[in-house]
Amino acid sequence: MSVMQEYALAVATGKQFGRSGPFRAEEIESGLQNVLDGLIEPLRAGCQRVVAAGGKRLRPELVMRCADIGPLGSAGAVDAAVAVELLHSASLVHDDILDQSETRRGVPAIHRLEGPSTALIAGDALIAVSWRHIARSGPDSVDDLATALSDMCAGQALEDRLRWNGSAQAGDVIRVAELKTGALLKAACRVGARAGGCDQEQIDALGNYGADLGIALQLIDDVLDLISDVDLLAKPVCADLRAGAITLPTVFAMAEPGSLRLRQLIGAQASDADLAEVVAAVLASGSITRTIDLAYAFAGRAASACAAAGGSEDLRFLPVGYVRRQLRTKVAAVHQHLVPTVASRAETAAHNDAAIHAANPAAWKSEQVG
Repeated sequence: MSVMQEYALAVATGKQFGRSGPFRAEEIESGLQNVLDGLIEPLRAGCQRVVAAGGKRLRPELVMRCADIGPLGSAGAVDAAVAVELLHSASLVHDDILDQSETRRGVPAIHRLEGPSTALIAGDALIAVSWRHIARSGPDSVDDLATALSDMCAGQALEDRLRWNGSAQAGDVIRVAELKTGALLKAACRVGARAGGCDQEQIDALGNYGADLGIALQLIDDVLDLISDVDLLAKPVCADLRAGAITLPTVFAMAEPGSLRLRQLIGAQASDADLAEVVAAVLASGSITRTIDLAYAFAGRAASACAAAGGSEDLRFLPVGYVRRQLRTKVAAVHQHLVPTVASRAETAAHNDAAIHAANPAAWKSEQVG
């Protein structure tokens, strides 16, 4: 079951939705398999293992759901959905090399089983076949996907530049989330809307929906890295801190009065022995609540963009539904008190709107990453 089905929508299998029919999940999976079958060994085995392991398939479903908003529906969006998922898979293969991850989606990472050279080439091959599929959707969709890939690379570079940086600002971290996570979701929504025959105003609005959805998802992932546990999260916690990745809860905590010790630990590349002190300081600072409030604010802004494009109620509910479910199911019991109530979120709405405005992507156009 996909994220959208689980968090917001009724199960699509065998049912109709919107104006134009089923989600076409079988067509998408068949398209992915046909691509993988065309790869040579040893690329084929590793790519098939990672792609077949599943994942949420959120991106291709966004393509199809956004296509269904338009008069043409989702029938002509399958190639675009396959292209987006292939590019996403390529990014995961390359991420695993950078992070030296042992597994991906519960199976051995390609660089661990087939070797780093094969993993690098496999990721490149997935990008190439992604382009072959998106080319069938026309030059505007090719441009959307190219922009997403460029933004994802820029986001990784910016994240690396901020590593162990005790002076990182909230806008820096939100920009990383927008580039690394929001960019491909934005592209998925745009190419889907275009394939469905939406007008330019709808395409732009749905692109904004995807970008803000991506930021909300990333902020919640950053929170769960600190307040979940390995059983609930199905992966090690505090991985970001161990790797020196600066996330919003840490930035908020470093901005608090009396945080000199925390900034010193971060700037000095905190050792494992200091990690518990860093986590305790972040949890005690109130930054978890602030980050969750901001995630809800981005989710709400995404919903407004979706409504402006004429999206379904279920599509509008997805961002808030995802945030809510993750917090309900993935937060360790000992940290439940850190999750804000609806009332406290309302009290900080004005602050969050101001923070989102300050982090508007338009303000970052001149940012040079290097």
